[in-house]
Amino acid sequence: VEVEHTRRMTLDAIRSIPDHSYQLCSQLFLKTLYDRHPYGHLAYGSLESVGALTQDMLRTLYASWMQPQRLVIGISGAMS
Repeated sequence: VEVEHTRRMTLDAIRSIPDHSYQLCSQLFLKTLYDRHPYGHLAYGSLESVGALTQDMLRTLYASWMQPQRLVIGISGAMS
């Protein structure tokens, strides 16, 4: 349920880019500057990539990246 909700919201955000001049200009600038480099793509993904994601794909990715032995904790500021 949560995956489908997030997918709908993400797809709506991608579809709304042409309605917002700043977002559209940013997208075109990055695409022009970086071409096929990952920086040239939207952080959201594309309509195709978001539409193709499945819950099993997300579980597999999570299991491969979220491992306790990779945990790093950063602390900043006054500690007492």
